[in-house]
Amino acid sequence: MSDALAAHGESFVRPAMTRSSSPSWSFWSSGVSDAWIQAIRAPSPRASSAAMAPSTPPAPTPVAVTQGVSTTNPTRSVPPRTRSRVPSVSRGRPHAVVSVSAMYKSSRNCIGARAERVLGAEGAILGPVVKWGVGSGGNGLGKRLLRRPLPQPPTTNHSPPPYTRAMRQAIGIVAAMVWVIAPRHIDDRAAPIERAAINDNRTPAGTLRDGVLTVDLEVREVDWRPDADDAPGLVVRAFAERGKRASIPGPLIRVPEGTTVVARVTNPMSHGTLVVRGLSTRGSPSVPDTLQVAAGATREVRFAAGAAGTYYYSGQILGGISSDTLSTPDAELHGAFVVDARGSRHANDRVLVIGLWTRTARVGGLVARGDLLRFTINGKSWPHTERLTYSVGDTVRYRVINASIAVHPMHLHGFYFDVNTRGDGTVDSTFGGATSVPRVVTERTAPGRTFSMTWIPERTGNWLFHCHDNFHVLRNAPLDGSALPPEHLAHVTNHAVDMMGGLVMGIEVRGRREGLVSQAGESARRQLRLVAQPDSGGSDAEPAYGYVLHEGTKTLPASAPLLPGPTIVLERGKPVSITVVNHLREPTAVHWHGIELESYYDGVADYSGGGAHIAKAIAPGDSFVARFTPPRSGTFMYHPHADETRQQQAGLSGTLLVVDSVSRFDPLHDKVVLLTVPRADANRDRVLINGSLAPDTLRLRVGERYRLRIVDVHTYRPSMIVRLVRDSTPVSWRALAKDGMDLPPDRATVRRAVQQLGNGETYDFELAPREPTELKLVVRSAVGALLAEMPVDVR
Repeated sequence: MSDALAAHGESFVRPAMTRSSSPSWSFWSSGVSDAWIQAIRAPSPRASSAAMAPSTPPAPTPVAVTQGVSTTNPTRSVPPRTRSRVPSVSRGRPHAVVSVSAMYKSSRNCIGARAERVLGAEGAILGPVVKWGVGSGGNGLGKRLLRRPLPQPPTTNHSPPPYTRAMRQAIGIVAAMVWVIAPRHIDDRAAPIERAAINDNRTPAGTLRDGVLTVDLEVREVDWRPDADDAPGLVVRAFAERGKRASIPGPLIRVPEGTTVVARVTNPMSHGTLVVRGLSTRGSPSVPDTLQVAAGATREVRFAAGAAGTYYYSGQILGGISSDTLSTPDAELHGAFVVDARGSRHANDRVLVIGLWTRTARVGGLVARGDLLRFTINGKSWPHTERLTYSVGDTVRYRVINASIAVHPMHLHGFYFDVNTRGDGTVDSTFGGATSVPRVVTERTAPGRTFSMTWIPERTGNWLFHCHDNFHVLRNAPLDGSALPPEHLAHVTNHAVDMMGGLVMGIEVRGRREGLVSQAGESARRQLRLVAQPDSGGSDAEPAYGYVLHEGTKTLPASAPLLPGPTIVLERGKPVSITVVNHLREPTAVHWHGIELESYYDGVADYSGGGAHIAKAIAPGDSFVARFTPPRSGTFMYHPHADETRQQQAGLSGTLLVVDSVSRFDPLHDKVVLLTVPRADANRDRVLINGSLAPDTLRLRVGERYRLRIVDVHTYRPSMIVRLVRDSTPVSWRALAKDGMDLPPDRATVRRAVQQLGNGETYDFELAPREPTELKLVVRSAVGALLAEMPVDVR
């Protein structure tokens, strides 16, 4: 199961975890409590060394426990020799540390040991670090994590506590760590850890001369600040150019096609082999792709850059004190590798590297709603990601690299973009010429995959480019493990800034401001009223909300339950005004996903619009009028963009159809399949089809043509697979559209009825059954778990 999850990157939700602030302890040996005993006895993958412990040492002298959080701003690099002596097993952890000092005496020596364990939420012990030395010495281990000095022992004498079996076991574990892995060299003059630079991937690394790029890379342990520069940071490993600051992501390797690359890679660590992938000829999957550098060694590799495309390189320390598969200290040990086509020039070409740090190693990108983690773009997490600015009419190009272990459906607000290439990190596929260029608003990107995109901003204002897996844009939990207030109790001034985090980039488009409303007056607009209101059966922990659509005397749905959200059918080219009314007890907003409209009406609370004209969240009892004219027919969706994860799970989402003529729209032959998340966490292993765990049978007739519109508004699960099967064998259907955009002839083909979906994607297919039969529309996870079924009866 784990291997499959790693391969497919299927997201999965576990029950939400509550958070509490980590305790701040200060006590001495006469007051040693069960907290210390439980801390030492907590299971750890490194605690097995206790089996090698010598006999139980004599009683310890007074013990002190403190907690500290790094808010320092070091600027000096750690010398390579000093760094290489630090076998920390807590790299990649937050700087929230519990430190315990004890002096153990024996007949032959006096060993000072400081056992440090990183605290997570609920006071969980995540991993040990030991500082050791002879007498009052020590090699500086732990100074990199502990940012607050230990308190001095009180002058009052205290009697040692009575020994319990648990305490003897605790002392034995600490002693074992000291004896087994204590370093030989001692240095109390360890320099402050180096602050990692944030790499915007605009300046290539190395020296390019006469068609040869020479670049010197090394690995360093750094202090990384994914949030604000003065906020708490993380200790991780990062790549650096020799003689320059380490950066996250690593140095950009960017060369023209035909270049020879000479890369020297140094591993200054005292333990473990550095394994580097990606420093080899690109465009040829058969070329060896792994470089191994022993501890303390340097290796040189020379290779032709290869085919033009978007690639990356990555590293991992194996066999060291802290090494582990998918170990979090190496989560940011990667960098972009771009090969430009001969003669190409891209003034607005930006390279965006997606990363994921988690407090503990994750297999397959599995994350839960309450996990302590950081999703980042070029080393920063929203709202601290770079803000991009363009002018109306610019040609904008991005190269997106998913260097994380999770799947990311990347969505652009307000505009379509062309997908110029897709790659797997080794080989790129280029579109254009004989193969049409996909045009989408959401592009699903699996782990290790890349794509390049082009778009032209046509309207001014603020826009977003973000991952549409809601768990990847949740507000960031503090790195010190302290609690966040529940979403519905949070009092914020800016929902876009305070209620979102992770994989979000803000975009401002400047230029000649067009009128926010088209020339059509209100009398010429179709008038709709969409009311967000409570539904039956909810609670504060698991609310039940729904939309009710009003037009004249028509109401949809006519009564509860308010699932699924009503399908809104609009007419291409006809202006519409939709008044969104908030009957909830909390603010909300509605995003018209995939619709090309003015920024002010895009629906991102406290962000959409421009300058001083910003659309605020819709307060309880208030309303907002969204005005737009849909320019094309297609399948779209609508959902909240204020506390969207909670409100979408409560039931606030629906399908938005734009058709050539509302009067000729035929719902008997135009079928919507809406995929959403269940309201109750107890049903988290299921998916709703059209608002139900047991959807009604879809009834079709032989010889007639039907349009199936599949809409994925799930809040997580970015890898679901939909199949239309007879028994277990897929039938055939013809692809018609993606994200509301009609497919060109070379893509509008008959194919097996199998489609993988990312959150925020829509797919249209034509189905023309030729004989009576019983079919099923089946939804499974990427690893094959059954999520939903809908019977299809053909008569």
